[in-house]
Amino acid sequence: MIGSKKQHYVPQLYLRSFTSGTGQISVFDKATRRSYASSVRDAGHENHFLSIPELDGSAGPGSHFEALFQEVEAPAAIALANVVSAAEEHRLMFLDQGEREILARFLAVQFLRTPEARTRVIEALECLTRSIMSIKARQNAMEWDHKTISEAARIPVEKYARVHAQFGLNPEQIATIAYALDSHVWRVMINCSDHPFYTSDNPLAFHCHVPRPGRGVGIATYGVEVAFPLSPRLMLTLVHRGYARDVAPNWLESEGMVGEGNDGNVEYYRWMQIVSARRFLFAPRDDFTLAREVCEQEPDLCDMDRKRMEVWWGGQEL
Repeated sequence: MIGSKKQHYVPQLYLRSFTSGTGQISVFDKATRRSYASSVRDAGHENHFLSIPELDGSAGPGSHFEALFQEVEAPAAIALANVVSAAEEHRLMFLDQGEREILARFLAVQFLRTPEARTRVIEALECLTRSIMSIKARQNAMEWDHKTISEAARIPVEKYARVHAQFGLNPEQIATIAYALDSHVWRVMINCSDHPFYTSDNPLAFHCHVPRPGRGVGIATYGVEVAFPLSPRLMLTLVHRGYARDVAPNWLESEGMVGEGNDGNVEYYRWMQIVSARRFLFAPRDDFTLAREVCEQEPDLCDMDRKRMEVWWGGQEL
């Protein structure tokens, strides 16, 4: 049996890279602004997060997706080790195309398996349902108010895991995200500052360098930069290839290479993790001054129940 009620949405193998010499990992809770030490086993998990009895069968809770995650993580662990080794040895080229495809799939699964990814799926489906119901109500001159429609469109909590699996963690979605990631320009940065890179409960962070007021940002958005911490010292960075060609040719010139990050660059990538994290940040030591400052300046980032998306029609939110 590989099933267990304690199901990690961030792999333990990955989190071990962020532990201290004692094997503990430092955790910062954005919701409470408190930090504490934890074991890797007790970090980055929720009980029965992806337990789906009809898929798990007799193998135990969560076994269906645990098998998928193990299939992705095993080859990725080798590829990640090669990247880390190349970076530590300051070799210029750090991965071949085969390793890149393996890591693109690993990153896609990581992006799609988190509580934050689940929230995006649930909100998107509820927004779509509200939109359809609102349009039908108006077309038929029905007196349905916003509250009634919202309640009717709400997905029950007990169905979250199934909906997440169906619309988020399906093979087509994984392949689409992996393809988009593989298409970007890849580099690795070595942290030369005194502060470690953070990782989080939503570690695939991204930021768009092109203003998009009122519009969202995704993995394939023009101008997007994606950052994935490999360790407190190493950051895998990816940027949209079209944007690099048009605006930042130095990215193309240094594709597949290892570079050094200064204090400003490191703080920027630490900020990306703070913004990306749903609730928890992880580091090898309690170095969360920047996280506390950002949470103080932007408290909305610490509200797990904040809206991720809205739908408006005719000047009214649906």
